[in-house]
Amino acid sequence: MSVTLTPAIRGKFGNWQYYITTMRATDAAKLIKRPDELFEVSARALDERMQRTLGNRVRPMIDYLKHDYRFYGPLIVALRGGDAQFLPLEMAAPNELVPVDAFELGVLRFDGTEDYFVLDGQHRLASIQEALEQGNDSVKQDDVSIVIIHHEDTPQGVENSRRVFTHLNRYAKPTTKSENITMDEDDGYAIVTRRLVREHSLLQDKIWYRSRNLPPTGSDDGGRIVAAECFTTVETVYNGNKTLLKSKHKFGTDWERVRPEPDLLDQLVEDCWHFWDGLLHIEPVELVATGERTCSAFRPQDPQQRGEGHLLFRPIGQETMAEAIADIIEEEKSEFDAIDQICQKCSGIDWKLASSPWAGLFFGEGGRMLSTNTRRRQTVGARLLRYMLGTLWPDPSPLLQEYRDVVYPRDPGSPEAMALELPAKVI
Repeated sequence: MSVTLTPAIRGKFGNWQYYITTMRATDAAKLIKRPDELFEVSARALDERMQRTLGNRVRPMIDYLKHDYRFYGPLIVALRGGDAQFLPLEMAAPNELVPVDAFELGVLRFDGTEDYFVLDGQHRLASIQEALEQGNDSVKQDDVSIVIIHHEDTPQGVENSRRVFTHLNRYAKPTTKSENITMDEDDGYAIVTRRLVREHSLLQDKIWYRSRNLPPTGSDDGGRIVAAECFTTVETVYNGNKTLLKSKHKFGTDWERVRPEPDLLDQLVEDCWHFWDGLLHIEPVELVATGERTCSAFRPQDPQQRGEGHLLFRPIGQETMAEAIADIIEEEKSEFDAIDQICQKCSGIDWKLASSPWAGLFFGEGGRMLSTNTRRRQTVGARLLRYMLGTLWPDPSPLLQEYRDVVYPRDPGSPEAMALELPAKVI
């Protein structure tokens, strides 16, 4: 048994008294346990379970800990047993700048017989433990911030601790994908996307950030960004860039967690620039980029006119286009500058929502978006687009069957389905 002392701040929230302190990573890895390491799993009732099983999130976190810019928020830890005592400190002299009642500063004294178990931060703790086991010596000197609450080893105490855990996780609101794209400094796709949104004429001030799809009405940024006048959403630009870059560079998932080198980022921005620049060969897109027309002219919301809208002014159309071009480049082993020539041929396609093959594939009556089986519809749409652009198809029969299956999933052999034909190729 060894007595330890650590500086701490004491606070109160609701019925809980808590302490804020720090612990060396090596000590945290050794002392703090998961609840299932302290409570017998076989004897533990379901309603006593306080932690989720560790998932597959730990491995990328271990890689993150190799970087100097690493930082973790505080672990919330319950203290069981022992005789921990808080010894308050008093200021030697009054100080107008620091009111004495602003906080309680003191020292926590542990007698060495207590147990610690984590209520919030199990993945962070597991990654620190594994990083140290793998020999990441730099983490040894890190100070882990800790919020300590006292756990009473009684049925009521278990219930109270469990409630803290569930409330922390149930009511914590994760950041949205759009927020991650605008803030993430490690995800290469996000960094490339932000560069393009800032610098490309088609995307500048024409991006919707608040949702995956473009709403018919609404504004953001104090009314400066109007949804109806946005060309696309930040998630769509991100998804399109990711599709293009993965097809060529074969990046793995770890690439989203480790910031690429500046020279590589510059190259990737240039690669994706070819795609968004290539869209300017399609006249309505060019008119919007130059400011001669507004996006609402090609994305009408009136049900009577919606079918006249342009597919490339819808996120589903832009992502389908990116997927088709990525597949063409990969199959033909082309460079990204070939996108310019591909997009020139696209100017001959009928992009109206009410035209074949988009009607029935992406849109129903009145130009309303079909919301079922979207991923498969997009894949089939990309293949149809490649076919229209004249890429080599040794046997188009399977593609035609896919097209019929997705438009008439319940009866692909019906007369209506059999009447569907592949769209004409662009000459």
